Amino acid sequence: MRKKLADAVSELALFLSTHCPAEEALIERQWPQLLPFLFRLSKSENEEQRRSALEMFSKLCLYLGDSLKAHINILKDVLTSGLTDQKSLKVRTSLLIHFEIDHAGYS
Repeated sequence: MRKKLADAVSELALFLSTHCPAEEALIERQWPQLLPFLFRLSKSENEEQRRSALEMFSKLCLYLGDSLKAHINILKDVLTSGLTDQKSLKVRTSLLIHFEIDHAGYS
């Protein structure tokens, strides 16, 4: 269920960004609450919430990479935190798996 929700949020963000005028295409304009929510979720005490946030970031980076450039430093911090998560091996491995699967061949 968690993965399906993460996929649905990512797909909705893609839809909102691609079905609007070019000057409105940035995700911050289409769904201003999404990125701040995901940043908070990635810092949650709950392991499943951190995993979900990282999965959604993975999809968003794949789908909306250009519109996320303004947030590159924050994204680096989120990814670094996920890779060094001291509380959960599942969070660390989930991040590696999702970025490997989602971004294979896109480097």
